Amino acid sequence: MDAENNKEVIDTSKRPKWVWAITIWYAFSFLSVIYSFYAINIGQIPLNEVQKEYFANVGVIDMVITFISSLLAITAAITLFMLKKITIKLWVAVFSFAIFAHLYSILTSNYLEVLDEAGVFGIIFGTTIIVLIYFYAKRLNARGYLS
Repeated sequence: MDAENNKEVIDTSKRPKWVWAITIWYAFSFLSVIYSFYAINIGQIPLNEVQKEYFANVGVIDMVITFISSLLAITAAITLFMLKKITIKLWVAVFSFAIFAHLYSILTSNYLEVLDEAGVFGIIFGTTIIVLIYFYAKRLNARGYLS
């Protein structure tokens, strides 16, 4: 405790464990997205007919959206790891862009046909995690961790 200000002094040189976990998870996710597209394109991952139709219609815009979404998420994770305040705005951008990407896919492809229960769960789970990370970053900022 800082006697003068009666506030807890925070050692920002040590990152909280959740910051490490989030960063590692999003780094793994970023690499997984890249590998998945590569593996699908070379035929290493078997696809059913509906999935084949979906990926046959994936165009440049879809690829750009996926790349931007992944890049935003890894950037937000890195800025969280660096304990920067900009991470709060970046997590808002990650959430907003994820919503946009799903809506775009629904409107322009057979996206809903490809989704099964696990896919819907994944979307809900992933979006919830983004929201929770946003609030976690806000809490870190309120506690003085972010600069």
